[in-house]
Amino acid sequence: MIRTRRERILAMTIGGLLTAVLLWDTSEALLLRPFQSLQLELDNISQVQKDLDLEELSMLRASGVLGDMAQRSLPSDPGIASTLYQEWLIAELRRSGVKTPSVIPAPAIEDDELGHRLTFSVEARGTTAAIARFLDRFSARTLLHRMTSLQLTNPSMGDDDELQATISIEALALADQVHTELPPDIAEIEPGRPVLTSLLQNNNMFWNQPPPPVDNTPPVNVVVTPEPVEPPVQPVPPPQPPPVPVQQGCRFAGSILSNGERLALFVDQRNGDMFAAATDDWLELADAEILVVEIRDDEVVLELEGRRFTVSLGRTMQEQADADQSAAEFGSRRNG
Repeated sequence: MIRTRRERILAMTIGGLLTAVLLWDTSEALLLRPFQSLQLELDNISQVQKDLDLEELSMLRASGVLGDMAQRSLPSDPGIASTLYQEWLIAELRRSGVKTPSVIPAPAIEDDELGHRLTFSVEARGTTAAIARFLDRFSARTLLHRMTSLQLTNPSMGDDDELQATISIEALALADQVHTELPPDIAEIEPGRPVLTSLLQNNNMFWNQPPPPVDNTPPVNVVVTPEPVEPPVQPVPPPQPPPVPVQQGCRFAGSILSNGERLALFVDQRNGDMFAAATDDWLELADAEILVVEIRDDEVVLELEGRRFTVSLGRTMQEQADADQSAAEFGSRRNG
């Protein structure tokens, strides 16, 4: 029983504290805890949204990278890609100053994630400047290709400036490249030409160069006083060089397997036309017809005007004949 005033004050203080604690617990249960749960859910939603934004940004960056790779990829068909890339390498080597390059493709390696990997072995002999020009042209071309090995030697042991280059190259042909179907108008526009020839010429991504930039500067009106027109002087045409015979112009570029049949590829260097022919087919050039007698991996047997020629990869009939004659003369000197 509370008797004194001090005890009453103490009892009232304790009662007030207990009431405050009870009110705090009640307010926390009714107000603060639901608010904390709601804030936690909002934090989780914000984190999920940030993760989705990061994933979307990563997908956009990846799609941009894949789009750039698709623009720089070789055609998806490994046979066409190998033929085009081999011809491009030979042309770039000759344009750089290498006279008789050798480019040998290996069978395509299938890659489940990318498409096909194409490997090439290059043997080239030329001056230091010519080899350097080719390396510069190769690195400047933004294709999906790279050099996996490069070996330079001096065959003459320092007597001249010629180098022997042995290069291994790897290129990619993505599975989803755009060069996967024949153009629909090939058969309608050129019904007489082989399908492979038209495909090589229409889908040859290695020779297509971007158009030159157009100057959009507006023209300036200038007042020009007309002058009396004099009769133009007819220029004297320069003397025309003699036509190149077919033996020097038709080059054997390689052979491929298409639908179980081996085809030989030729380039008429006089006008840039490309031809594909099977065994016993005729090459109808502008000034001659050549019969394809036999096709091997790295050489082909041709018949022209009743004579048969065995031509190695990358050579014309004239170059092969000169090489055979040089070998025969060297053998006769050794035997003599």
